[in-house]
Amino acid sequence: MRPYLNTKVSVAEIKEVTESLTVVNFTYESREKFDGFEQYLMALIILEFAEPSDSNIANYIPTQYIAEFIKTLGFDGIRFQSSLYKSGHNLTIFNYEKCRARCSKLYKIEDICFEAKAIAPENENDLIHEKLILSKNSHSFPTL
Repeated sequence: MRPYLNTKVSVAEIKEVTESLTVVNFTYESREKFDGFEQYLMALIILEFAEPSDSNIANYIPTQYIAEFIKTLGFDGIRFQSSLYKSGHNLTIFNYEKCRARCSKLYKIEDICFEAKAIAPENENDLIHEKLILSKNSHSFPTL
């Protein structure tokens, strides 16, 4: 997630998947299954899904259109690269009827903490939000 301050986000914890899910894979690894033009097209789609979206709705339209089209083909979801965590993947499930939720919670974003690794000039200190320092020192990391 990449929410903005004062936005509301709903987080559902899935207890179990009750039926098999058919998911389209838009991760970097998936393009290796294609050759030529198809591989190029897949790379463009993958990059579009991996790009962080901002508050400009026009930037969101291409991926929304692709997702809606995939949904009409009968797929249950899409898997794609996280734009915020290098080796992470996101899973969007369209067909939530095939899942049993443990719980669902609504949050309001009141603060956003970042960690930045210094690259220039050399020997510069990293920037770490004070709340992240406290969290790392106590070894209790909040999770979403």
